[in-house]
Amino acid sequence: MTPPVAGAPAVNPDNPLYRSRKRFNAIVLVVATAALAFGLFWLVWILGTLLYEGGTALARTALYYQMTPPPGADGGLANAIAGSLAMVTAGTVLGTPIGSLRAPISQSMAGAAGLRPRRGS
Repeated sequence: MTPPVAGAPAVNPDNPLYRSRKRFNAIVLVVATAALAFGLFWLVWILGTLLYEGGTALARTALYYQMTPPPGADGGLANAIAGSLAMVTAGTVLGTPIGSLRAPISQSMAGAAGLRPRRGS
């Protein structure tokens, strides 16, 4: 092997540093691809199990209209669903007026303080 010639481009197949980096890049690429495949295998495995087990549980109609039973017994989530709907309704009823009135109140307070409202961005 001949040493690189002064003034020769660094990206030269005869350059030993270039070949070393190219070899290292190939090794790291193979290891990274193997790590990706390993991680994706377990992700797909977990998601498949979740969809299979969860899908069969969600297919039961009793899950939606029966009350929650004591631990260990079969039953549903009717009270949990009703509670979630009540929380969403309360948040919407309380939050919508507050959010809607925020801008006009801020503008009136700015005008009362002698500040000009911002125009544009």
